[in-house]
Amino acid sequence: MIRPEVVRLFAPREAPDGAIQGRIVQTSFLGSETRVAIDCDASDAPLTVAQFGRERIAAGELSPDKEVALWWEPDDAVLLPLQSTEEED
Repeated sequence: MIRPEVVRLFAPREAPDGAIQGRIVQTSFLGSETRVAIDCDASDAPLTVAQFGRERIAAGELSPDKEVALWWEPDDAVLLPLQSTEEED
């Protein structure tokens, strides 16, 4: 699990080592916050990135289908246990 506000967006060429490549699916401007949904191979569902104030990328750079890279500090990630959906006998 990674909180949307700790994920950073980069142009693919400018991303740090270990960044995940993806494409923008949707952008939502919410006043001082911009939420960006990114489709990538690392997840079945789009990942959400929250950008605030000066961290925000210009709106023209957040167009759908644009290639981006996602990166976060390793300490910001939390591993959750895999839970079974099968009932136990």
